[in-house]
Amino acid sequence: MKNFWLKAVPVLVCLLISSGCSSAPPLGAMMVYITDLRPDASGSSAELALRYSNENVFPLAVQTTSGSLYLNNTYVGKFEHKVAVGLTQLGSASSKATLVVEKPAEFQAIVKATTTSPIAYRLASTLRLEIGEDKVTVKSESTGQIDRAQMIAEPAK
Repeated sequence: MKNFWLKAVPVLVCLLISSGCSSAPPLGAMMVYITDLRPDASGSSAELALRYSNENVFPLAVQTTSGSLYLNNTYVGKFEHKVAVGLTQLGSASSKATLVVEKPAEFQAIVKATTTSPIAYRLASTLRLEIGEDKVTVKSESTGQIDRAQMIAEPAK
């Protein structure tokens, strides 16, 4: 019986120690949406108003965001946003980024079309997050529509 306790005690101690170590909670949905798109007068760039949505029960810090924008299923450009965005639990935050238009002819054709229908977008994003002391990369894809009337070019400065 004494031999049994000599083996059982170390096993119980290991189980107790390992149960105290826990990993970070699983990461839920992180989404990035476009709330506004304002092309500049040259058509080579545009200002994106982004809305970040955190559907987790813990706060997050988004360090950088990069992504590609598709308008009416046509790739038009990419953006990289290097400003940190803090998100409360189950909250959202807004920020602005600059879209570099890589296909200006397609972009101008979509923006200046005479139709009044909204423009469908797809935004494929990569977010680099900081959760506690861990750094995590999350991919997000969102779709929606942009009101064509809001896309009035800013005057050249």
